[in-house]
Amino acid sequence: MIRSKISKTHIKLFLLSSLVLTGIFLFLGYLMLSSIERYAFQEKMKSSVNTAKAYSYSVSKNIAARDALITLLNEKIEIAGETLLIHGGLVEENLTELAEDLKVDTIDLYNSEGVIIASTIPENIGWTIYEGHPVYSFYKSSERSYVEEIRTDTISGLDFKFGYFRLQDGGFFQVGVSAESINEFISSFALMEAFGEIKKSNALTCLCFIDPSHSVVASTDPDNVSKVVTDPEVLELLERNIESGKLFNVEDREVYQTYVPIYHEEERIGTLMVGEDFTSTRRLIDRVSYAGIVILVSLYAGIIFLLLSTQRKNKELLEAAYFDEASELPNQRLLREILEERRMGEEPKKQAVVLIQSLEYKNLHHEYGNEHLKDLVKVMVKRITEECRFSVQVFSYTEDRFLVLVEDYESKNELVALTKEITKVMELPVRTTKGIDILKVKFGITEIKQDNAQRSLDRILKEASVALSTISKADKVNYAFFSELSGRKLQMEEVVEQELRSVIADDYMTSFYLVFQPLVSMEDGSIVAFEALSRFVSKKYGEIPPVKFIEIAEKKDLILPIGKIILTKACRYAKKLKDKGYGHIRVSVNISGLQILSEEFLDDTLKTMEKEQVDGSSLMFEISENSLVDHVDTLNEKLQVLREKGVLISLDNFGVGSSSLHHLKGLRVDMLKIDKLFIGPLSKGDPSTLITKDIINMAKGMGLQVVAEGVEEEGQLDYLAKHSCDLVQGYLLSSPLEEEEANLLLIASPFVLWPKVMEKNRIYHGTASQES
Repeated sequence: MIRSKISKTHIKLFLLSSLVLTGIFLFLGYLMLSSIERYAFQEKMKSSVNTAKAYSYSVSKNIAARDALITLLNEKIEIAGETLLIHGGLVEENLTELAEDLKVDTIDLYNSEGVIIASTIPENIGWTIYEGHPVYSFYKSSERSYVEEIRTDTISGLDFKFGYFRLQDGGFFQVGVSAESINEFISSFALMEAFGEIKKSNALTCLCFIDPSHSVVASTDPDNVSKVVTDPEVLELLERNIESGKLFNVEDREVYQTYVPIYHEEERIGTLMVGEDFTSTRRLIDRVSYAGIVILVSLYAGIIFLLLSTQRKNKELLEAAYFDEASELPNQRLLREILEERRMGEEPKKQAVVLIQSLEYKNLHHEYGNEHLKDLVKVMVKRITEECRFSVQVFSYTEDRFLVLVEDYESKNELVALTKEITKVMELPVRTTKGIDILKVKFGITEIKQDNAQRSLDRILKEASVALSTISKADKVNYAFFSELSGRKLQMEEVVEQELRSVIADDYMTSFYLVFQPLVSMEDGSIVAFEALSRFVSKKYGEIPPVKFIEIAEKKDLILPIGKIILTKACRYAKKLKDKGYGHIRVSVNISGLQILSEEFLDDTLKTMEKEQVDGSSLMFEISENSLVDHVDTLNEKLQVLREKGVLISLDNFGVGSSSLHHLKGLRVDMLKIDKLFIGPLSKGDPSTLITKDIINMAKGMGLQVVAEGVEEEGQLDYLAKHSCDLVQGYLLSSPLEEEEANLLLIASPFVLWPKVMEKNRIYHGTASQES
């Protein structure tokens, strides 16, 4: 179910990523296309503006020249009028000759009543001015002369430029020059000619000049001349005082028109429009856009492919990260994330973690192998998830344990019912290739209460493990809930762990110290060595037994730094003994199997000895054979280095291991320490004491010194003396002493401390030696 959810989540993430990516690429495509087109327009406008500016000077000069020529034409008409006024008495037949001499096209003479009485055009004679006619305003005015703009003659219908000159009797002359004559007069300066040349040299689509009244004064297209611009879009561009441009559709062609204001003597005299064919530019835009789209699509396809590959890879990584390869179950990491997710939820759920342990795992593993057991566990897990009436999630933990997360249950009774249901399902026979098997299990249960929901998964698993450890074979039920009682044990371990870490951070803390118990020679009663025994006083729990805090240190992976501190303190005491003149007395240090098998052991030990200025002749290391029987070769290599430095090696707790005699010959040690388990019965005459005698004889035969620990009664001392034990240690001789007390013990009897020890040796060995 969880795997299916993860798979669906992957698909959703992939689809979401694909949609986002598609949106990004569509936006990039739009941005690219619009940028290309905008860039093309900007470049086209720059080109057109540059072109317009290049000709704006020529255009403005042409306009200025045209205006100057028109001014000269006006002056010409005025000169003709003044000449006629001087010859005011001329008769009609003289007007034609005067017109030729003055180079004008028509002369009309009006009387004071506004009637033409003489004219170069006979048809005009007799025409009378009427109100509303352009001449009427001058006729009624008091002006002496007036020159009009070009207009259509009412009588002939032709375009003329007229000038009016008043006679003294109230009549006046009308002098006219035809528009055709005017165009011929200024043709060499015309914009039309200039624009024609420009179009030929630059192949522009269109070029025209528009005056401030929006009338086309000149254009490369003659049909546009004299037209008035009415297009709102063009008018908007004409009103601007800056260069501007826009794309227009002209006769089914795209034309980019640029409008550039033209100024003469700081006065705007009009606008020059440059229109260029956009076909080639559009073709270029299309080609660049197509290439860009191809690149974008290729990138998109490549990224989608990478996304698919990454999605598959991420799925594989998530499988590896969140699922146990062997059992194919979701692992603790996924459980931790689920708990965190639930914890952050708005509506908290009741939760419990059930730790299930297989009781036959070791036997089945030994008999059938790991692969068979994996298959069996898979079948059992499938049964739990499919056949139980409870909805649960199963997670891997260790080879013989797995976890069940239970949510939304009502009470502990439901959890108990769940354990019974799982037990029933697990104990159903499973037929495999190896035969018919069943799995018996037990359960450790811890509830995740809402008032303590911030507990870490490690703490939860510890609680479940503590609960599981309280179940014994004698119990009638196979489940246990984590309780305050079992929790106090866990709490104590955590407190001790933190305090031990403080000791590691500062090895001068007085809460962790050494006491020293002497090893006494059976031959002369002298102290041969002091065994350094560690003591730890917790601020909260007081003195913690060594067995307990050493167990916690090993469990919390603190034994290596703690062991280093013990060795350091022991070296310091050995240095003090040497400085006081007791250099012949060694300090014995217990070395755990984890210490001596660590890669750093030799380097750390030698560096500590060097730092504390202690040589090997002042030290003795006691090693326990139980944890070392499987590493004899590695052990011997390290022991040989230490022995070469002068360190004595003692095999501690001899006799309690399952392979003591088998491995003793292979170990390179100097001494053998008999476990107190074999010393206790000596005073009672127990037949098992024969074993102790054999151990001593065997060790002596191998050239080893023998130490007996746990000597508490005189009868034990008597037995050990009788059978030639070399050294003894125990409460009969001395309890473990703090440093100052141990020093006083040395001062009180530097040579012969325990007469009883010497007496026993004399009784059993002194007489015998005399007889021999």
